[in-house]
Amino acid sequence: MKLEPGERSILASFSSGPQAETALQALKQAGFADVQLDRVGRFGFAPDVDGEQPILAGKESSQADAVLAPALLDDDTAILMAATPEASGLAGDIADRELPFLVTVVTGEGRLQAAMALIHKHGGRA
Repeated sequence: MKLEPGERSILASFSSGPQAETALQALKQAGFADVQLDRVGRFGFAPDVDGEQPILAGKESSQADAVLAPALLDDDTAILMAATPEASGLAGDIADRELPFLVTVVTGEGRLQAAMALIHKHGGRA
């Protein structure tokens, strides 16, 4: 997508799908026409921070469990996930850092602050 002169794009990250969807709907209701929701992730798939992926939800007891866990997609993905700092138990909760939902908004300079306010109101980081 090519932005027209005077247009700005906002990329806002969210930790939960419902928050991102609520923000998307609020932006549309406020009259923002170019709004999109995507899911992204660093392992070749978008992890579900709510618990479908055991290592990301803190449900594995060791790196070996993460590598051998049958719930993971494949051997390569399991090894990548086991190598993350979160797998060691020393890095804290991944949900505080992982923002797999991306809301994109295209707007003019005049409505930029209104879009940002809606994003922040619904828990997004832009």
